Amino acid sequence: MNQVNCERQPVIFLPHMGVPLAPYAWQAITKSIAKYEMPDFILTVHPDWLSDMPTLVSSHDPKVIPINFVGEDPLPQLIARRLKARNIQCQIQPHHGTHGPTAEFIDLLYPNADIPIIQLSIKANGNAAEHLMLGEALTWLREEKVLIIGFGFPIFKEGVDDSGRPDTHKTRKSFLFDQWLNQIITQDIVTIPMRKTLLARWENAPHAQYCHPSAATLLPLHLCCGAANFGAAQLLYDIEWDSMQLSAFLW
Repeated sequence: MNQVNCERQPVIFLPHMGVPLAPYAWQAITKSIAKYEMPDFILTVHPDWLSDMPTLVSSHDPKVIPINFVGEDPLPQLIARRLKARNIQCQIQPHHGTHGPTAEFIDLLYPNADIPIIQLSIKANGNAAEHLMLGEALTWLREEKVLIIGFGFPIFKEGVDDSGRPDTHKTRKSFLFDQWLNQIITQDIVTIPMRKTLLARWENAPHAQYCHPSAATLLPLHLCCGAANFGAAQLLYDIEWDSMQLSAFLW
């Protein structure tokens, strides 16, 4: 891995790539990325992969994902050692069924580029404070030309209520939670200690548990915010999809 000083890579949180992107949303992503050097590595976090402890993939089956992933590169081992030095237990797994749309998105973002990708799992316990700490322990990667991308849902709620009928309150509740989230993530007036506390207790936000029956869909955002040292983010876009507000952030 290149050890020379270089421009710090950004941290990006994007809605799950199963959601179709409006043209202006894609333009917002590519325009923001164009300001940075091409990364040497990309670390991705996806809510579809849960494990008991943070797990890193160091290689993959090329028949499953048609892009290059890290093979025997030392970076996963270095990440694991640094996490353990901060009392965060971590393991390395040689193979994992990686989420296809994630790889396809990165291939579109950097066409014809041969950028190794490392995947990091979400902890199955759903503890928000632990994922904030996990992200904070990965901040140093940005100085090593590692782009960190978290895929998730700022809002995730099916379009029916508890009785199975169409949920007519979904749009309003989604908007109120999205509004709260945007204020916490993007406003400079929110101090770092306040941002950490509010995100750790996100369940207390307006309609939080309605919008996120499972914490896994939101936790990649916690990790990204921690990796950005809890600074205020830039709102890349905020779109409505299936009566849900979906925001993307860049630090």
